[in-house]
Amino acid sequence: MHYTRDGDEYRLSTVRARVFRLQSELAQLEQQRARLSDKLSKQSIFEQFLVQVMSASSDFYDIRSIISRYHTLKQLYEVSCMH
Repeated sequence: MHYTRDGDEYRLSTVRARVFRLQSELAQLEQQRARLSDKLSKQSIFEQFLVQVMSASSDFYDIRSIISRYHTLKQLYEVSCMH
């Protein structure tokens, strides 16, 4: 197989362009990961609270039961506000 200088330069420029695109994509993904990591750390407060509620009360066996109770109380409150 015989490569020409023009062909080699074209392939090299194609590879460089692809590397540049991948570096840009990587930078965007790293920014997205940082944003999501920050959001996750802010949301973990709620999980910690729910775990503490479970520990403090024998009425709740898992987080779903706490959330279910919340929805029930919220619906009852909304209904009572309508009357």
